[in-house]
Amino acid sequence: MQWNDYKLTWDPEKWNNIRKLHVPSDQIWIPDIILYNNADGEPHITIMSDALVYYTGAVVWKPPSIYKSFCPIDIEYFPYDKQSCSMKFGGWSYNGFQIDVRQIPTNPTDNIETQYDENGKEYQFLEQGMDLSSYYPSREWDLISLTSRRYERLYPGCCGQEFYIDITFSLSIRRKTLFYTVNLVIPCMLIAILTTFVFYIPGIEHKVSFSIAVLVTLTVFYLVLIDLIPPTSMVIPLIGKYLLFTMFLVSASIFLSVLTVGYYRRYVDLFIHLFIFFYF
Repeated sequence: MQWNDYKLTWDPEKWNNIRKLHVPSDQIWIPDIILYNNADGEPHITIMSDALVYYTGAVVWKPPSIYKSFCPIDIEYFPYDKQSCSMKFGGWSYNGFQIDVRQIPTNPTDNIETQYDENGKEYQFLEQGMDLSSYYPSREWDLISLTSRRYERLYPGCCGQEFYIDITFSLSIRRKTLFYTVNLVIPCMLIAILTTFVFYIPGIEHKVSFSIAVLVTLTVFYLVLIDLIPPTSMVIPLIGKYLLFTMFLVSASIFLSVLTVGYYRRYVDLFIHLFIFFYF
C-alpha cells in the first residue's frame, strides 16, 4: 500500500542527500483501509512494520497481514469444482473526497478499463488486480484469475451524499483433482462395477456376503466423502448422489440375493419344473 503525504516532503540537498527514511508506522498518518467482508473479526495487521518515506512525500507501507473473508461455496461438482471469492477493501472513516483509493497496474502494459456491471454502475476494471510476484502456488488449488474493480459508492443510510471508494478483488480458483480422482472417484466406480457381479454368483450364502461387503465398502467411502467436502445443506455434490444411488442399488441386490438363495434352497414340486420348462 502506498500513498502521498505532503507533510512528509523535504529537500535532499539540505539534509545530507537523504532521499528516503524508515519511519515507525505508528508515528505517521496511515489510511484506515479495512476488509469490508471480514470473516473473523480480528485485526488484520499483526505487526506494525516500518513505513518507507521518500523525500517526495510518497509513503510505502507493506505490513504482514492475513485476511479472511466470506465466500459462497458451491460443491455440486466436487471434486471438479471451481470457486469464486471476492474481497472488498476500502476506507472506513474517510470519504472519497479525502482518500482516493486506486489500483496500481503490476505491468506497464496493463490498462485500467471503464466498465459497467449488470445494474449499470460504472467501475474501473484491472485484469491482473494484484501483484503475484510473491505468490506461492497451492497444492490443492489452481489460481485461474485475479481481477480488481474500483467502485464509488453512496451509503445514504449513514453517510448522506458522500461517496466512498472501495476496490473489490475477485479470485477464481479451481481444485486440483488428481488426488481425489485416484483415491476416491476411481475406487467408487470400480466398487459400483463389482455390484453387477453379484448376479453371476450361484445361489449360495456367498452371494449375500459379497453384496454386504460391497455395501459396507461404499458406506466407508461415503463417510470419507463427508469428511472431505465442506459441510453445507445448500446442495449435495454429484459424487454424493452417485454413492447414495449405488448404495440403493446394492441394497436392492442384497434383497434380490436373499430371495434367490431362499428360492434356490426351497423344495419345488416336479409339476412346477415341468410348467416352467414348457412355458418359459
